[in-house]
Amino acid sequence: MDYENDLVTIIVPCFNGEKYVHRFFESLIKQTYKYIQLIFVNDGSVDGTREVFNIYDYLMRQAGIKTVYIEQINQGQAAAINSALPYVCGEFLMWMDSDDILLCNHIETKVNLLRGNANSIVMCKGIIVEEKQIEIPIGEISNCEIKERLFEKLYWGLCGCTGALFMVHTRDFFSEFQQKKIITSRVGQNLQILLPLLTKYSVGTINEKLFIYVNRDDSHSHSFKTYQERFNRIKDIEELKVSILKSIKDRFCESYYQQLNSVLRKIDLVQKLELLNEALDLPVEITKEIINEYRFYINDKKSRFWIWGACKKNEILAKGLEMYGNLNISGYIDSDDKKQGENVIAPSHVFDENDYLIIPLAYHGEIVSLLDERGMKSSVDYLYLAYDIKRGIEHDEESRNSNFPLC
Repeated sequence: MDYENDLVTIIVPCFNGEKYVHRFFESLIKQTYKYIQLIFVNDGSVDGTREVFNIYDYLMRQAGIKTVYIEQINQGQAAAINSALPYVCGEFLMWMDSDDILLCNHIETKVNLLRGNANSIVMCKGIIVEEKQIEIPIGEISNCEIKERLFEKLYWGLCGCTGALFMVHTRDFFSEFQQKKIITSRVGQNLQILLPLLTKYSVGTINEKLFIYVNRDDSHSHSFKTYQERFNRIKDIEELKVSILKSIKDRFCESYYQQLNSVLRKIDLVQKLELLNEALDLPVEITKEIINEYRFYINDKKSRFWIWGACKKNEILAKGLEMYGNLNISGYIDSDDKKQGENVIAPSHVFDENDYLIIPLAYHGEIVSLLDERGMKSSVDYLYLAYDIKRGIEHDEESRNSNFPLC
């Protein structure tokens, strides 16, 4: 297919965006670069999203923007992107969330870079704000410093991953996705787009913040409130990664695939640990049965367990593991130097491949990033992803709420 030279196609899925999507439409109208095709996918909204689009559709057309409106039953963002892909006409392609806000030079800056070098993908920076105080920046999303390791960082969830960061040559996008479909998943759309592209194409960087990422309490990425919801989301993301790796025919991915199988086994183990926590008050025979089931997944003769956080609830967990499981609990990891001592060590301690860390789910991203920053092994082949200690720990709210979307 021949794509229209200079035309930029932007795909925007939206579910129940009545209260905020106007901000995106207004930012699109204000772009200094006007040769735009917007494909807007109403993904089963039950509010006034369609009416808001209809109001701005006229204004966007008046500004020279071509619009395509698609309405479907709710299927998730990845499925919404698949609905839009057959309608893509532009030489350049973007996909983004409906609550993002583009700065006025966003598209022009990206197009100029893609035209001017051999990269197939360009990546900018973004500003993070809270919806309640949208005019006050609270952080930034920036992957420019790690572009050479972007596949690895995205894969292990060690950096921000949102569509508005990127623009890609459409011909290269469809060279990878020849069936005009990405892998569908309810946990997102960015990983299954970016990881295959990053195995083939180079990335140019723009050291400039070109959009605003709005943290909304009711957004999809923040909608997982309970332990089980958050746990299932992490497991679904890891299973999505398996599907992505299977779709990429590249030896480069073999080591990641092997590591991921280890991660998935440990996620199963995490579920057993959660059952253990609930089972501490049950008869010894039942608790032993639970422990024996998960002991199958580890080499208990070599493995050592460290529990992240020195607190009363974790002491109960440690006693249960030692009493019923005969496991070697080496101690606790805690950044509070007042707690550090004989069996409580600092996070800077260097672990080996036989160490297993049991990590509270609320701190997962924060802890993995900390290990990575300090040059410690963070391939997750020793790392539990999602153990949450319920009913016992007060978390600092700033630490609990990550500013970065998972996928």
